[in-house]
Amino acid sequence: MKLLTFVYNSLIIVHKVNFQEAHNLNIDRNEKLLSAWLKLTASLWNERIVMTMSFNEAFVLSLLAKNSKENPYCPTLTATALCESTGLLKSQMNRILNILEDKGYIIRFKSSGDKRVVFVSLTPAGRAAYHKEHEHILDVVDNIASHMGNERTDVVSQALEDLAEASKHVERW
Repeated sequence: MKLLTFVYNSLIIVHKVNFQEAHNLNIDRNEKLLSAWLKLTASLWNERIVMTMSFNEAFVLSLLAKNSKENPYCPTLTATALCESTGLLKSQMNRILNILEDKGYIIRFKSSGDKRVVFVSLTPAGRAAYHKEHEHILDVVDNIASHMGNERTDVVSQALEDLAEASKHVERW
């Protein structure tokens, strides 16, 4: 009986040690992920990937350009859909849309059926501004990818896709 008690207690101790080691590994892994995320974010913001407008302005133009390419017969998005796609608040989106409208990059119009719904569409000037920024961003990405190599670029691309998907499922505080 003493032998069984000894084995049982030993297993509990080993389990506790393994659990603590696993916990510590998760903390280390999470710290590394956070550190990498902060370095990437700082690098992107400090290098000013987008040259002639804010990041959010370029993001909205990219969504509108992508939508008009995919839906040429309905090249508009609602302001609400833009908020959902970007994660921005309505007040933030309204400010960005005002700036883009003042620059002549977009037009806004209300739905004839529901006056609360605002449609947003790219103008030719907005499309040109987007394409200019997009080409610059692709040059930056190409430079980064050439330093990393094809295999690592593919791995990082998939990891970023996975990270974006996983972040959708995180509880917000």
